[in-house]
Amino acid sequence: MPATSTRRAVLLPAAVFAILCSLGAVSWLVGPAIRRARPPAFVEEEMVYFPSGQFLGEVSAGQRELVADFLWLRAIQYYGAHRQTDRQYVWARHIFRVITTLSPRFVEAYRFGALVLATDAMEIEEGFDLLKRGMHLNPTRWELPFDLGFLYSLNGREALAAGYFERARVLPGAPEQAKRFAAFALRRSGDEESARAMWVELRDSATNPASREIADYALRSMALDAALESIEASVPAYRAALGTAPRSVEDLVARGDLDAAPRDPFGRGFLIDPETGAVHSLFRVEETLSRTLSTVRQTVLLFRQREGAFPAALDDLLARGYMTMIHLPEGFSLRYDASTGEVTPVAPRLFEAALGGVT
Repeated sequence: MPATSTRRAVLLPAAVFAILCSLGAVSWLVGPAIRRARPPAFVEEEMVYFPSGQFLGEVSAGQRELVADFLWLRAIQYYGAHRQTDRQYVWARHIFRVITTLSPRFVEAYRFGALVLATDAMEIEEGFDLLKRGMHLNPTRWELPFDLGFLYSLNGREALAAGYFERARVLPGAPEQAKRFAAFALRRSGDEESARAMWVELRDSATNPASREIADYALRSMALDAALESIEASVPAYRAALGTAPRSVEDLVARGDLDAAPRDPFGRGFLIDPETGAVHSLFRVEETLSRTLSTVRQTVLLFRQREGAFPAALDDLLARGYMTMIHLPEGFSLRYDASTGEVTPVAPRLFEAALGGVT
């Protein structure tokens, strides 16, 4: 072998090793700090260390699958960290494109990536496109058209969904569910049972815990919606009979407006406003409040990092383009100290005791 070829063969694996070591070192050194303070723009800075698929492919020297496996672990960590904090997945599209460029046969990366994009990142079309690219490169895998049909059905595009379920069911290894879901999609119009069946199938067939978590969350969220609807439907009869709103779900059960207290699948329970009769899910309120607090606090830190001082008021975050909106549960507000950057929630009296742990 010529000397230049030998040198290239040695240098290229060394380059891959250096990239992996650098990525690992960055994760170990700055990971804890990123998890503690991670505003949306910081995501861009952390992903500087996630090179493009083309670049990694050029330097991988035949080790593309190894690099893809390493980045897959990083992708799961990225998703988990953001799911527990701000629930913003700015780089999800880039991450899964890199992985699938390196490893075009990595079917689970297409599946999980599309699910994250379409259900968490709200980049629905990007999720569709990722699965379509996977189908083109893996034409015999039933899972990809099945997932595409599933996502199309969730988004009300039933004719397309049925077509992809039909494509899935004739491929090797396709389960009986693919045929059944084609029928679901054709007849479905607001059919909650069909949607629930799809999520159950996705949960049970998922090959990684993160995908199962997404499906499980969706199923519990549907159950929570049903519980809320049943409570809300029983309030008018109570008010008509007694001239006042119930103070709790137990009041509705005691009078017979509900046969039993609906179960909260997230375990937090419900509050009823005794003045208006409005029914609130404590889980939904806590989730929204926690997500907003995390995002606002981290964006305040980013503002200080870039501007040299904390914003004079939270409205400055909106005026300067750091945020587009601050979404809070009805009746809630934020207290802000411009001297320290501290942001704390102010809850309506109805929620003060129930949400004492949300800070």
